[in-house]
Amino acid sequence: MNSTSLPEDWRSQLAGYVLNDLTPEKAVLVEHWLGQYPEVAAELETLQTTWESLPNGLEPVVPPPGVRDRILTAVQPMISAPAPPPGRDPSRRRFPWVRLGLGLGRHRPGPGHHSARKPAPAPGPASKRGRGGQL
Repeated sequence: MNSTSLPEDWRSQLAGYVLNDLTPEKAVLVEHWLGQYPEVAAELETLQTTWESLPNGLEPVVPPPGVRDRILTAVQPMISAPAPPPGRDPSRRRFPWVRLGLGLGRHRPGPGHHSARKPAPAPGPASKRGRGGQL
C-alpha cells in the first residue's frame, strides 16, 4: 500500500498535465504519482489518446471571408517590430537614468580606492591639471 493517497482532484491535475497547463511543481507531483499509482498511469494513457485523437474527429471549416485579412492586420505590428535584445524583458520600460548610471561608471576613484585600472600618470610641473589629476 502507498504511504500517501491521491488528492480528490488528481484527475483534473492529470488533465492539466496532458494539456501542459501545470506549474513545474505540480508537474513533478503528477510524475511522482505516475510512478507510484498504476491507475494514474492508465488514466494518463487514456487522456493522451483522447487528446491526440480530437483533431481527427473534426470536420474542416472554411472561415468567413475577411478573417485572414483581419488576422494579418492584427499581427503585422508584432511582425514588423524589432525583436528585443536577448536577456531583456520586453515588458520593462527603459528609463533615462540608465544613462546616468553609465556615466557614473566613468568616475575615477580617489587616491584611497583600489582599482583594477592602471593609475593615471602623475602630472608634471608644467601640467595644467587641477586637483585630483583632472582637467
